[in-house]
Amino acid sequence: MEKFWVNLVPDKFPSFIGTISLIVALICMFLTFNEKKRSHATKLFAIMVVVSLAFFSSHWATYFAAIFIVATAVTELDFLQNLAAIISKDKNYFDYRKEVLSKDQNIKRKAEEVVEEEFKSSLKKNRTIKDGSNLSVKVSEIKDLPRSTIMRMAYDIEDKVLEILSRQYQGLERGVRLSGNNTSIEVDGLIVDRNGPSEVFEIKWAKNSRHIRMLVINQIRRLEDIQERFKTITGSTPEYTLVLVVNDKGDIQEEKWSSTLLRAKEANMNVRFMSLDELGYSVSE
Repeated sequence: MEKFWVNLVPDKFPSFIGTISLIVALICMFLTFNEKKRSHATKLFAIMVVVSLAFFSSHWATYFAAIFIVATAVTELDFLQNLAAIISKDKNYFDYRKEVLSKDQNIKRKAEEVVEEEFKSSLKKNRTIKDGSNLSVKVSEIKDLPRSTIMRMAYDIEDKVLEILSRQYQGLERGVRLSGNNTSIEVDGLIVDRNGPSEVFEIKWAKNSRHIRMLVINQIRRLEDIQERFKTITGSTPEYTLVLVVNDKGDIQEEKWSSTLLRAKEANMNVRFMSLDELGYSVSE
């Protein structure tokens, strides 16, 4: 019996530390059954498992990998990305950085767009969505729609448009922020090829048909600044596509807006229209 217990005792210090880490991991695993402690216990369980495996393997490469894996749980990802770029001597990484925006960041950005549109426009809104939580849209009372519902609908509509574009354009990335050279830019959709960003997609929902032409004009005015930012960050200017979502196909009057659309084309801005019914909404007056 004594020999049995002796065999259980680790003969090397790394194995001893690995054993202790594994015991702590098992304790954390049982703590995950407690709902209040589940989040921290799960994270600590994963860390201890990685640490124990690293010590049991007793190899420098495993130690190095374990440091990075554990660090992802206790430090900012940006720091690790910079550190990895320095170690790998990747000079191109620091030319510009690309990151995917979180859902909260996307919602915040759309909220800012809604506030900006309401501030600039004095026109009354004539169309509304009766219930923003489903796909039934009633075009009649947008002025009574709560701002929170407008923001939620704007995010849902953008998500549906990007879903369609993802099937049409291979490699489309959603909600991306590029940063570099002390400037940054956020875009709804981005396609990147070997030479860098090749095409940008900006999505706008024209809640009022009277605002459609003004939305195009505003984007034409902003385009020069957008192109300048891309030039500063990536050294290139990608193709720019504005996707305008209208409530009804009848709201699209390209002949009436011909001069505005021509200005957009001359500014190297593509304008594409989509209607809510194309996105799966049931639209009624």
